[in-house]
Amino acid sequence: MKKVPPFGLKVPHGNKYIYKIMRAEDLLSSITKNYLYFKNVEKYKDKHDGEQTSRDRELNESWSFKNVPDSKGDKYFDKSRARTYACCFSLENSNYIWNEYGNGSEIGKVCVVLKFGKLRTMLERCNSDVRYDGIPFDLSYGIVEYDDRSNHSIWEVHGRGNNILNTYFKDKKYKKEKEFRIALFPKTHGLYDGNPMEFPDELFLVGFDFRAAIANNTVQEIKYAHGCDSDFIKAELSKLGIMTQSNKD
Repeated sequence: MKKVPPFGLKVPHGNKYIYKIMRAEDLLSSITKNYLYFKNVEKYKDKHDGEQTSRDRELNESWSFKNVPDSKGDKYFDKSRARTYACCFSLENSNYIWNEYGNGSEIGKVCVVLKFGKLRTMLERCNSDVRYDGIPFDLSYGIVEYDDRSNHSIWEVHGRGNNILNTYFKDKKYKKEKEFRIALFPKTHGLYDGNPMEFPDELFLVGFDFRAAIANNTVQEIKYAHGCDSDFIKAELSKLGIMTQSNKD
């Protein structure tokens, strides 16, 4: 899979821990089936996730593709957003993320603690490809920036519109998330010429080896929420040959 160079994106230093709250059953499924889960950004609770700001929309309405004059820039970014997926983490192990995420499980929730540099290495070495109906996707990663959506303009900050940067910007009311995310973007060729194709709500980076991530200390630790059935989770992990003690290097 091609890794898109971060365009104007900030990334954590290699030794930085990042945190992912998950339902326990989702973690077990990810391990047994070897995948990293991505959700369509339009399906997140922030209804503007990945959307161009109103100020940028006005600017994007002013241009179109040379060979497709009826395809305005704002429509291009709307279609791009509908075909963009994210896997989300936090830069902090906060009460906020424990309260907000991983809910709805009968078993309980867990926090997977990863070291960013090791995760980046695994992603760069991952030979798997993500495709939907034959369309390949590229991968990018970076720290989400927060600001007032009503006043923010990616055009003014970066000199042009960019569907990747739209995916890494959120309104300041979500700043407690302190989010780091990995995103999947479809290769653009042929996708914005009136193609009515619908994309699914979720995609899977199949081939991401959670067992290897635990063994090589990409996954540093698995933390258990208060009240979760940690004995059951540990037993299931043990069946998979995975010990749950903290791995610090």
